[in-house]
Amino acid sequence: MSFNVKKFHPHNIIDSCAIQNVLSSLTLYSASLQARCGFICTGFVHYECVVKARNNSTLEDKEIQKRFTTAIERGEVQINSLDIEDLQDIQMLENRKKLGMGELSSIAVAKKYGQVFMTDDMKARKLGTTILGTERVQTTPQLFGWLIFGNYLLDSDKDRVIKEHESLEKRIPLTSFFENLYLKALEAKCMK
Repeated sequence: MSFNVKKFHPHNIIDSCAIQNVLSSLTLYSASLQARCGFICTGFVHYECVVKARNNSTLEDKEIQKRFTTAIERGEVQINSLDIEDLQDIQMLENRKKLGMGELSSIAVAKKYGQVFMTDDMKARKLGTTILGTERVQTTPQLFGWLIFGNYLLDSDKDRVIKEHESLEKRIPLTSFFENLYLKALEAKCMK
């Protein structure tokens, strides 16, 4: 990933994996709220994260679901609905490449409203970049680097964010990306 930690659009249409990664660290999530980041998800993302039955639901899954539900109740994450025509209109169904409806619906909403799409899924990022352009696709590690650069997260918070993330999010460990963006943020601060 080559991201500019100085630039991050704080308002995002966020997909399932990104919301789980952001919520996996309360330190990261709190800092993002302090930085006035806004997260909007689609009904499909809400369904995938909270409603959809899981065969092997873990305590970690249940904690993320609880945090997600609380964030929605507090108005920190908003749910946006999408019409079937929106999905058909941008012809994403032909380009699915095994993406779920959460990712597809998030890209569709981002396109419809001219917003930024936030994902940590490589295939979703690739399709999002094709449809929206590179500047309108962001990731959780990019958010982390921007928060470090902007002093919403301090050096002492880095290890806490990583530890919290690793303890709850087993599917897509982002530790190496957090470390990389942390160094980029420090470098950018030195160049200021």
